[in-house]
Amino acid sequence: GRVVRERLHVADGVELFAVRVPADGVWQPRRRGAAYGYVANGSTTLAWGADPAARVSAGADEFFRVPAGTPPAVHATDGSARLLVAFDTGVTGAADADWPSATADGAIVTTTADGGVVSEPAGPETTTQSAHARHTVEDPAARAAATTVAGRDDWGDAGELENVERRSPFPNDDVRMVRGHSNGEIRSEWHHHHDNHVFGFVLAGDGYVEWGTGEGERLFVAAGECFHIPAGFVHRDRSDSAGDQEFVLWLTGSEPRTLPAEETDR
Repeated sequence: GRVVRERLHVADGVELFAVRVPADGVWQPRRRGAAYGYVANGSTTLAWGADPAARVSAGADEFFRVPAGTPPAVHATDGSARLLVAFDTGVTGAADADWPSATADGAIVTTTADGGVVSEPAGPETTTQSAHARHTVEDPAARAAATTVAGRDDWGDAGELENVERRSPFPNDDVRMVRGHSNGEIRSEWHHHHDNHVFGFVLAGDGYVEWGTGEGERLFVAAGECFHIPAGFVHRDRSDSAGDQEFVLWLTGSEPRTLPAEETDR
């Protein structure tokens, strides 16, 4: 099988990728910025060489953080693996639209200001092991030692938001990752995320991002899909499902990460 990499969203110098690594496959990232990753399925080893001291394991439902510098080769160690990784590279160029967007079935689905929907190919990139970029590793063991993996027992409280429990593996990082859970309907108040662009991935359940009460002023997102909410965009989160809602977020800016909206903002 092939390694398949899709760049899902880019904003504020941060790029979010979805990566599928086949069983016994290897993905060699080319980005040298700090990496903030989540293993959605499977098990992986992040390796800077064959020495055990230069290797770190990250399993399903675990987060990892790799400081800027030489990226690791990512090995799928127990069947295929699916990862979502945000690279803080300071990349410049066209960013996502000023309105919420989501990915579904390999396409970017963007909701426009008038409620229309535009769909276009996401442009998946594929790599094979022979095509991997090669890097000079400054110190393999030191790179591994500087990499942090966080499972459930390591997540800290990130504050509740209207029936949504939020926990963060690395709450003080420039790019904050959040694991969210709700066991029922979600009805948030109007709010925005300051200077943070928000990238998200829905693990279970479904819901809406709403920016008004009129027809077409919402974006539906379901399990297996990613979404982007632009910085400062006033919205509220909605879900009519009575089942579990699970999601992962990446917030790209600074504190405060969430602010209530003024009436004049809507």
